[in-house]
Order: sequence, then structure tokens, then C-alpha cells
Amino acid sequence: MVVAALTSLLLAGCGDDAPKKRLGPTIAYQRNSGGIVGGAVQLVLRLDGRAVAEGNRARPAQDCARGKATRRLPAAQLARLKAALTAADLPHTASRVEPAVESPDLVIRSGNVTVRFAGFRPLPERIRPLVTELEAAVAYTCRVRQ
Repeated sequence: MVVAALTSLLLAGCGDDAPKKRLGPTIAYQRNSGGIVGGAVQLVLRLDGRAVAEGNRARPAQDCARGKATRRLPAAQLARLKAALTAADLPHTASRVEPAVESPDLVIRSGNVTVRFAGFRPLPERIRPLVTELEAAVAYTCRVRQ
């Protein structure tokens, strides 16, 4: 009887105390790669459309190499990105880190969620549209203004 009571107490204390993974009001995206055409880009995007990007030597961010660029994404582009973010289901996406020399390394952060993909294997299918939209946001934010 005592063993049963102790077992019940122990099991009651074994609940899921980890905080629930939730996206926040910003998305931070970072891409690094090596090699001759390698480089790095960083994007911080608020879900109201304000974006700050910087990069070095990595297309499409070559125009951000001189420093940070700030822009507001057009409504249609922001809507596509939000749809891709929802479809990617980042809180339930596992990172995959298989680093190799000069391999690409992507990190996406929002709220208390961080996913990272390092290595030469293709990105998971549901992540690809989000990365495409994040790269488009980098390109738009970094473009040269005439």
C-alpha cells in the first residue's frame, strides 16, 4: 500500500513542466555558408512587416554588405511569409545538424522556438517555402534603392 502511494506521488510529479513552444512577434533568420561564393545573411522580421537585414558576400544580400538595411515588406509578400510560417509548424519541427566543411547552416528563431539545419541534405519539405519567403524578404530588404 505504501509502495502504491509513493508510486502515485512520483508519477504525479512527472508531468510535462517544459514551457510550451510558441512563436513570437519576430522571426530571426540566419544563413551561413562557406566556399568561394559563401557568406552570411541575417534578417530580423517583425510580423507587422518591418525588416532589418544585413549580409556579406552572399547573394542576394550583397547590397547589405555596407551595413544594415531596413524596409517594410509589402502586404502581399508579408501574407505569403506568414502563410509559409504557419505551414512550417516550427514548434513541432526538429532541427537537423550534420555540419561539414563549407556546408550551409540555417537558423530560424521566433519566441522560444529555434530550429537549425546544417549540412548538405535538403531541407525538410514543409520548411522550404518558409526559407524561400525569408530569402525573398532578405532580397527585398537589401535591394539597392535608386
